[in-house]
Amino acid sequence: MGNQRLTMCIIGTGPRGLSVLARVCANAALAPDTGLTVHVVESERPGSGRVWRGSQSRHLLMNTVASQVTLFTDESVEMEGPLETGPSLYEWAQLMASLEPGESGLDDGFHAEARAMGPDTYPTRAFYGH
Repeated sequence: MGNQRLTMCIIGTGPRGLSVLARVCANAALAPDTGLTVHVVESERPGSGRVWRGSQSRHLLMNTVASQVTLFTDESVEMEGPLETGPSLYEWAQLMASLEPGESGLDDGFHAEARAMGPDTYPTRAFYGH
């Protein structure tokens, strides 16, 4: 399989697209003799994409509670490649709540939501976008 070249394109760099990119990169490390080119296409800000952009109305909520959302993998995921553990959205919100608005660069509304968030809170889509 040596010297094989793979090319792929990921459309959208919201949370899902970035998660796919992270797993592709993690798995590419398992086959170092395979060349990989990844094209990434996004018309909005990378990271939040159009659906999760931080500038949208705070009236729009996610359909999953904060403690059940993460961009990371853990031991419960059956997959190839290394695990990349990290916080849930709720755990990240707690970290953000401990910062002053000037430390994070995000507005007062974001910090108010972070401070009020519990593990079973349905966060706003804008919060997730940040």
